[in-house]
Amino acid sequence: MADLLHIVDLADSSQVQLSFISGSGNETAPPADFTFPLTDSEMAEMRWYLSEYPENTFGEAKTRAETVESGLKDLGRLLYEAVFGSSDEARSLLEKAGHAEPPLLSVVSGRPEFLGLPWELMNNGGEAYLVSELAGVSRRLSTEPSEDFSGQLPTDQLNVLLLLPPSGEESGSIAAEALTALESLPVSAKLDCLRPSSEAKLQEQLASMPEHYHLVHFDGFTIDGQGICMEDGSGGVASIDAATLAGPLTAAQTPVVLVNASASSTLNDVMSFAAGLAQNGVAQVVVSPLPIAGAGRVLFCENFFKGLSGGTPVAETVATVRRSMLDHPQRPSATGPLVSCYLTLPLLFDFRYSSPAALVVAYSSEPVPGIPPTEA
Repeated sequence: MADLLHIVDLADSSQVQLSFISGSGNETAPPADFTFPLTDSEMAEMRWYLSEYPENTFGEAKTRAETVESGLKDLGRLLYEAVFGSSDEARSLLEKAGHAEPPLLSVVSGRPEFLGLPWELMNNGGEAYLVSELAGVSRRLSTEPSEDFSGQLPTDQLNVLLLLPPSGEESGSIAAEALTALESLPVSAKLDCLRPSSEAKLQEQLASMPEHYHLVHFDGFTIDGQGICMEDGSGGVASIDAATLAGPLTAAQTPVVLVNASASSTLNDVMSFAAGLAQNGVAQVVVSPLPIAGAGRVLFCENFFKGLSGGTPVAETVATVRRSMLDHPQRPSATGPLVSCYLTLPLLFDFRYSSPAALVVAYSSEPVPGIPPTEA
């Protein structure tokens, strides 16, 4: 496993602490004062920029967006300086981490608002972002070493269970792109769509097929302060909390859960829900707190399912998704292609280290007309 950098939230003392874990041991920098760098209004501006601005890029909106873009870069510099510029020891740990293979970075906290900060924006004032030098970034609730995932899943076929929301309005569904990506894989893949998308039906499906699904995908669901809004089985909607939902997922040995939230979901609610799934034993939770726009949905699905089927660790797969979206930043807007900052989508929570086995490419043994069969 790659070397690991920890950014630990010391909430009681309003400090953060950096540590570096490698084959040579553990090293820790002194705690550094940390002031929360975003107000509620600034968080709202970030959300507006990512979700609403592409729909209205005229007049004052363009000026407003330029202010947000500048603020995002400045925010990344502030986060970088708070962690790595706080002491000589912190700078030394970052330098050591850069001498070997790219390390993983984990942000460790029990506070959703801290986990929700855009740590992927960290930069030292130059054009490059720190994430370009990392193997991946994850959110964690504890500094305890990750356990290995023990489930024994099929290696001849990628199995995905898809759940669709009660309402498709502003859901930001990526189901069509996911299906296309699965069909283009060089390995066999099967997508099951659960209907109705209720907690009871999910529990029944997973109980009947334990150690079967490599991924359970909650596509475009609204998440509120009570949980994820699912069908109740009788035409209504019920909020299911993370602990309740995690039970059947962990019992079925599901290694990865993907949640792309609807536009009406707030960041803290999404982060709290994702953290709750991880806290209750779901091995890896990949989350997009906001709908992904335009071609970004295609890039996300192509790279995500390719990595998942190829046995790439989930943190590295998410990093590949992010790099792809950064390399192709243009999204459709009201005034044509728009360059947007998508470094903060998607995010990963990990409870257990999950490095899925690569699936075997199944070649057809059926005879091809005109070609004689091969002698055994």
